[in-house]
Amino acid sequence: MIELLKTYLPFIVSFLTGFFLINLILRKANVSFPIRFFLGSGLGFGLSANITFFSFVFFNQLNKTFVILVTIVLFVALFVLNIISWLRNSKPKIIWDKKYLLFLLTFIIFCTLFIPLCYQANFYPYGGWDAWSCWNLKAKFMFLAKDHWQNMFDPILWRSSPHYPLLLPSMNVFFWIMQDTPTTTGPLINSIVFTFLLLGLLIFGLKDLTKSIFSAVPAIFILSLPLFQKLAYSQYNDLLVAYFLLASFFCLIKTKETNLPEFSFLGGIFLGVLSFTKNEGLLA
Repeated sequence: MIELLKTYLPFIVSFLTGFFLINLILRKANVSFPIRFFLGSGLGFGLSANITFFSFVFFNQLNKTFVILVTIVLFVALFVLNIISWLRNSKPKIIWDKKYLLFLLTFIIFCTLFIPLCYQANFYPYGGWDAWSCWNLKAKFMFLAKDHWQNMFDPILWRSSPHYPLLLPSMNVFFWIMQDTPTTTGPLINSIVFTFLLLGLLIFGLKDLTKSIFSAVPAIFILSLPLFQKLAYSQYNDLLVAYFLLASFFCLIKTKETNLPEFSFLGGIFLGVLSFTKNEGLLA
């Protein structure tokens, strides 16, 4: 039980932190719960990775106490601000609507299609080539090497792409923050979670923008492709590039549609995180 808590608690805290933050930013916007969920989750994971990276900026090594304290303070502050915001506004009445049934049905089908992906991922705990030779290797340097973590930039390791940004390794380090050794579980769950967030945002983003009942078709079709599933559980950073690029486009389109600066602000945040994913993201 304790081991499960150490593994999954960082994921849960990251999600809730991002969800609380997205609720504050979009408190005046008429945005559905699924959109808040899928945008907030990615925002929370990106925020956790940045907190972890700042540990290396300030202390030149992973300082678990710093990362945990900052995360707790931020989590509590956002939780309190959400409560205050909720109390100041009139409490919404929960009214049953047929659209909730459609959402629930879509969500169940979507989750069911993830079962084969989760099953296959167990056979590839180290991911594909880019995962264990680049992203997970960098994460282990950051987690284990203390003040020698910069050795991963040594030219002799050119095959591990020392020039790539460090969002994904920082994210993996955060998910190991309560553990003594780096495990394969964190990066593996991370790859599945971001696949889920990417396709979930695609489904409900299209639903929000097009109002079409067929908005789930593209994501379900993509998820049914064996090649996509293989790329997903290979723990590649391209998942993060795709997610933050999609989130940026969605927010910028919503800015144009609603004329709300909140969406423009969010789009800027997602573009900023995108630049920390990979060279392609930096170029975008």
